[in-house]
Amino acid sequence: MTDMPPVAIIKKALDANPRDLEPHYIWWVSCMTSEDLHSKSDIACVLAYQSKQIDELRELVKKLRQRLTIYMDRHREHNYLDPDELLDFKSDLDLCMRADAAMKGE
Repeated sequence: MTDMPPVAIIKKALDANPRDLEPHYIWWVSCMTSEDLHSKSDIACVLAYQSKQIDELRELVKKLRQRLTIYMDRHREHNYLDPDELLDFKSDLDLCMRADAAMKGE
């Protein structure tokens, strides 16, 4: 779950200027009108789905940062990376790119 309690998230969102939230704000307004996203339950479901995706991506970023730190430390210590480690590193980068594409809906 996100680090911020729900009340703080809601307050922060309500204090935000919609112009500062573009293009996201207008996209949501459009969804709520043209996509029949009207009930609080429907909106909560969408927000829960996105919150879950955000948490999963945060965890992935955390793991990738840890692995990148290991790779860089080994490189600094030995001035090279083992070929197998390079393959692991490339695999991690590919995973990161797929996650980024998934977030963009590609």
